[in-house]
Amino acid sequence: MRIPLGTAAALTLATSLVGVPAHAQSVGAQPHSVHAHSAKPAEQGPTGKLSPSDEAFLRNEVRTANAELAYGRLARQNGASPEVRQLGRQMENNAQNDLKHLGSVAGAEGRTDSKEINPEDRQAIDTLSQLHGRAFDQQFVNRVQSLESTELGMLEEEAYTASNAELQSYANDAKLETRQLVNESASIGVAEKQAPNP
Repeated sequence: MRIPLGTAAALTLATSLVGVPAHAQSVGAQPHSVHAHSAKPAEQGPTGKLSPSDEAFLRNEVRTANAELAYGRLARQNGASPEVRQLGRQMENNAQNDLKHLGSVAGAEGRTDSKEINPEDRQAIDTLSQLHGRAFDQQFVNRVQSLESTELGMLEEEAYTASNAELQSYANDAKLETRQLVNESASIGVAEKQAPNP
């Protein structure tokens, strides 16, 4: 039996399309790429989580800032020299700015509301609260030198090792303020030691 030419051509075309995906049969269809949905964005948004080391750093910074607020208030109330009172005001300002900055770090929400203070600072604050005048000034300066020197070392380490870019930026900024406090407290300490005996 002879098959009409038109029918034969239609059968040939239908046979050639068997096994070809439907999206490839459409006119002008583009080949499907297996990588179309696997590319990752160049920059990912914050995950809301911090690495264990960044988390520990954040918690310590909040406790230190809380202590600095308390030291600053005591310096303004109990300090004898204008330099000590000014140093106290500077500590308060720095601490307030630090807490504000830390509160904006992704994953840090709510953590900066803590009023916790390290036990060593709590003890020092209790002792300083009983002192006034020159006795306060000397003890205050010694404590600030110790506190801020330790703080500077921690900031320098975080600036080098931080996984969180926002905490790294914070550490780099805070280093400058902390180094200034170290230098100012050292200057006051020298002045106290060189003061003539009454």
